[in-house]
Formats: sequence, structure tokens, C-alpha cells
Amino acid sequence: PSTNDNIINFTLILYQGATPYYPSAIQINSINQTINWSDNAIPAPIANKTELYTFVLIRTNNTWTVLAVNSSFG
Repeated sequence: PSTNDNIINFTLILYQGATPYYPSAIQINSINQTINWSDNAIPAPIANKTELYTFVLIRTNNTWTVLAVNSSFG
């Protein structure tokens, strides 16, 4: 969607193995977006945990703002 004044939320669930990963990029309509992480800190993924990455996409003034936070469980 490209209509202004919209918010989209989604959560990515990663079941980490011995080598953990985190989402380092996001594209909307084939355009790279900056991820604004909580506390301005890129997360350090943890091996063998279940991790949730929650994203909020905010569309205003014909641009997207991407907010993200992560949580680890297990």
C-alpha cells in the first residue's frame, strides 16, 4: 500500500540454530528502507533461541518509517 497515514505491523519469528541471524534489511515496493531499531541499537541475535522481530511501518508524507524491536525466548 502507498496511501499516506497508514500503519502496518508484523512480527518475524526466527528459530535460531547454532549460527543466529537477524533481519538486516527491508524493502517496500522494491525500495530499501532504513530500519530504526529500538534504543538505536542493532540487535545481537542469540544462538539456539526463539527470537521475535516486530516491525511497525508508518506511511506519512509519501515516505515510510520503519521501527523495529526484538525479543529472545528460551
